[in-house]
Parts: sequence; C-alpha cells; structure tokens
Amino acid sequence: GEDAFDDAERCLWLAPAYAKGYLRMGGAEWRLGRRADARASYEAGLAVEPENERLKEELARLRTRPDTAPRVAAQQAMYRTMVVSPSLDVEGLFELLQEPDRLTNAAVAARAPQLDSLLEYLCATLECDLVVLKTCAPLREAYDRATFACGQLLSSCPGAGSRLNAAHRVVGALRHALRCGWRMEPRARSHGVAKFAAN
Repeated sequence: GEDAFDDAERCLWLAPAYAKGYLRMGGAEWRLGRRADARASYEAGLAVEPENERLKEELARLRTRPDTAPRVAAQQAMYRTMVVSPSLDVEGLFELLQEPDRLTNAAVAARAPQLDSLLEYLCATLECDLVVLKTCAPLREAYDRATFACGQLLSSCPGAGSRLNAAHRVVGALRHALRCGWRMEPRARSHGVAKFAAN
C-alpha cells in the first residue's frame, strides 16, 4: 500500500516520462482506496506514452466504475462531510480541541467510544483522493479541519490518544494528509494540511 505508493512516487520524481511508474502509482492508489487518483495516474501515464497497452487496459477497467470519476468521488466525500458529520458532533470535538486545558488524558479516556467514531469519520475525510481535493474548495476546508483535529488530539494527549482504537488509522491518514498538503498545486495548497499533519 503506502510503501508501493512511496516507491512509485520516487520513481516518477526521478523519471517523469517512465510510463511504468504511472502504472505502479495507479495500482498503489487503487489498493489504498483512492480510486479517482488511480484513474488520474493512468491518464497521466497515457499522456506520456499513449500506446501503452497495460495503461489502456487499466484505465478502461476503471472507467467502468463510477466511483473513479472525480465528480462522483467529490459527491461521495461531500455527502460524508455535510450529512454524516453533524450526527457525530464534530463541532463538539473542535470545541474540546480548542481548549488545551480540557484536553487531558482523563478526558480522552472518558470519551473514548465517541472519539473513536469521530476519528473514523475524520480518517475517511483524510483518505480522500487528491484529485478531488484539488478541485473542491469546501472539501479542502473540511480536510484542513480534520487534519487539525487528528493532529491536535494525538499531539496533546499522545498516551490516551494512542490507546484509542482508531489511533493506527489516524497515523496513516495523517501520513496521507502530509503528502496531499505538499502535492496540491500552489493555488490550492493548504498550509494547514501540511503543518498539522507534520506536527
């Protein structure tokens, strides 16, 4: 998953015209659940090498799936952000995170089941496709907030935070957020994403 993605990213950084690098990148993104990003990688590979049969096959396979279209992926992410988040009291979490004196190991332990549900939701937000983030300003804002919340919780209460069931997924999601923060185009780049994920 992430290691294959890292390898493909390095490969394309060293050799941007290497079509097999785009094939590997798309495969890694697919395994990580980032369907629209996988499709974009195969399209970028075909722009470099239009006659590559393997890239054509993979792109044709993905085009049969609606969830690989950036527009559909954006709609799904917006649904999670606008419909699911109010039922989880995300705002209550943000209020808690804004007051470091209240954010103690005891407070985290007492709210563990609720925090696990919130963190699972926030991780789903952070695992969004980069191609969607680049084109959807409301999602970038939600992404900034999710990155802040996850980073703040783990950095303020590392002991209690690491005992939450969702802690391992949060670390992986923040790793992805760090990448996304730096890979966004300058006009869409979010300073907050990179800063909070790095913290």
